[in-house]
Amino acid sequence: MDLDKIQSFQSGDEEEIVRVFEAAFGKADYYFPRSVSSWFWRYVQRPGFDPESILMIRKENTLVAALSMTYGTMMVNSKPRKIALIDDVSTNPQWQKQGFATALLKHAIVRAEEVGCLGIHLSADPEGSAIRIYKNVGFEVVTFCVNMLSVLKHRRAARLGKRHQAVPLLALSLLDVYKRARIDKSLCQVEIVEGRTAGDVALRAQNEFELPNGTLLLDAEYVRWMTDQRPDGALEVASITKDNEFSGMLTVSSSDFYGPSNRDRMAVIGNLTLSESMQTKNAIAAALHSVKGTAKNILDCPMVSMFVDQRDEPLRHACKKAGFMEIGKSASMFHPLNKPENLDEIREGVWSQPVETTFSNP
Repeated sequence: MDLDKIQSFQSGDEEEIVRVFEAAFGKADYYFPRSVSSWFWRYVQRPGFDPESILMIRKENTLVAALSMTYGTMMVNSKPRKIALIDDVSTNPQWQKQGFATALLKHAIVRAEEVGCLGIHLSADPEGSAIRIYKNVGFEVVTFCVNMLSVLKHRRAARLGKRHQAVPLLALSLLDVYKRARIDKSLCQVEIVEGRTAGDVALRAQNEFELPNGTLLLDAEYVRWMTDQRPDGALEVASITKDNEFSGMLTVSSSDFYGPSNRDRMAVIGNLTLSESMQTKNAIAAALHSVKGTAKNILDCPMVSMFVDQRDEPLRHACKKAGFMEIGKSASMFHPLNKPENLDEIREGVWSQPVETTFSNP
């Protein structure tokens, strides 16, 4: 398909884009839905919005495929670099296998080069059909991120899944009770902060502590966008203190979530930024245990998830100590924009899953 056949976003297109997304993913067993208001917040209201990076294809005056790409400043080996992030790549099932996704991706690659990005990041199901398309246009797997899950409210979690999944979910819930009793909760203190303080905490953590690859830098505007304007769900910023000293931060968000049998909310932990003194299994487990309480009691979520680079053994062990279990993997993929050295640079070090990019691609 010719690149000049691809259209960019105009006000009013959001309803059609959401319909295509729901047609593409609405029959999946588990997925995060998009309402018009949540899509508009996620892309149009996001800091740095570029209408030329929301791409669409129409056939017979009907929108049949869409791609959404945003931008951020990401830490790459201790250096801030401009990165493009592709989230939703959607094709109406009636129009699939006609090269529309490939055409949208190629156009997005051109646009990312035009605006001066180091590369493009996206997340994909390593067992899904879309990963082949991504590889064909030049994306490569940087690493795999393990999806860690903890059940907070067994009965509600069980209603989300299929009947045969009730027993495993109960086992996860009992595991959480067992692990919780063995965590030294005095190792750190976690406090939820709001307003300007939330932005100050994020900036302080970024300035004082080493940030892993893939960490998106959160300035005050970005924090306000994440916390104050979210239409479906909420996000809390947590400040971590150890031995009366500021020792890190993380976020926990909630979003609508569809399972095979019901609809509820899912919490996601992200942006874990820690001082050197906090980087022990027991201290991290204590922080995760505390913020799980926020997900359960304040955000009212029956489950909480967290993505961890499979090479980050200390964090994986800390998650397990805090009552999480590994339930799957996500491929973190990167396109170097015709500069192979960019790929070599970004492969180094453990990978932090960028905020607001989990669960997006099939």
